Amino acid sequence: MGAQVGTPRKLLIDGISYNIKADNDSTKKPKTEKEGIATSGRTYQKITKIPEQHESVTLTTTPDENRVLQDIADDGEVVDMSYELADRSIWRTKGFIMTEGRTSADGTTTITMVAEVDWTLFAS
Repeated sequence: MGAQVGTPRKLLIDGISYNIKADNDSTKKPKTEKEGIATSGRTYQKITKIPEQHESVTLTTTPDENRVLQDIADDGEVVDMSYELADRSIWRTKGFIMTEGRTSADGTTTITMVAEVDWTLFAS
């Protein structure tokens, strides 16, 4: 397994392949949020489990591809998702997407991928 860094190369959502913008810097959010709770004694920790997500994934799309992504997001159905990193490792899961919008000036659509189950390494 490689270093698993750099811009993801390709993204597959519901069987459709999308190109990820070359300078994309998406954020993988942790599976838990932690909060300190003050008491008269020691500080307690509140841990909230949240779905694993990749935010701000910017795809190069045509208006038709954007429409397909928007339909998938609006349906809210669980779909197969995978992405390939620069080191050629492929990660996959099932989940849903949310679109953050399309920029017509540079032909991109930005999405957030929310995993229903953990991302697993498929191949490298």
